[in-house]
Amino acid sequence: MSLDVNIVENRTRGKKYTVPVRIVQTAATVADTTVFAIRNTGTKDWLLNHADIILAYGNATPTSMIKGYYLQRFSGATHTGGTAITPAPNDTNDAALTCDARFVDTGLTVPGGVVAGSIIAYLLRDTGYPSTAPSVQEWPNDAPIVVHPGEGVCLKISTNAMEASFGLSLTLHIVEV
Repeated sequence: MSLDVNIVENRTRGKKYTVPVRIVQTAATVADTTVFAIRNTGTKDWLLNHADIILAYGNATPTSMIKGYYLQRFSGATHTGGTAITPAPNDTNDAALTCDARFVDTGLTVPGGVVAGSIIAYLLRDTGYPSTAPSVQEWPNDAPIVVHPGEGVCLKISTNAMEASFGLSLTLHIVEV
């Protein structure tokens, strides 16, 4: 059986987890800042095969144009700082996911041991004009991203700095295989 077939079969089997994150920018934050990270500290592979993301502006119309985030792989070490969160198992009989997950709007601390990997996807890049309307994106992936033990995925601000009152709601769907 090929790896591709195994991945497709495992997307429907295995332990499933949801990682809900809500971030509101309390201060302007520069591009390429890591605002969320999750690292596989267990012994089993994960499949990241779905993400839901909503971006919304708070009290004011944004002053700069293109906004957005990107998902990027990393390995080596765990980000520090921020608020730790626990992924929720979709089945209450499943044990907790072995991981380190955390977020903060002004940027997590990136220790020297963190090795940046490839960019997986750009999420919700605005069309180029200020708007107060929320943007919504669903990122289903027919070829799931495999996250091996010791690896992780982080969410970074892309292109322009984020202003205060800019909000993000991100939900990742992970299958432990």
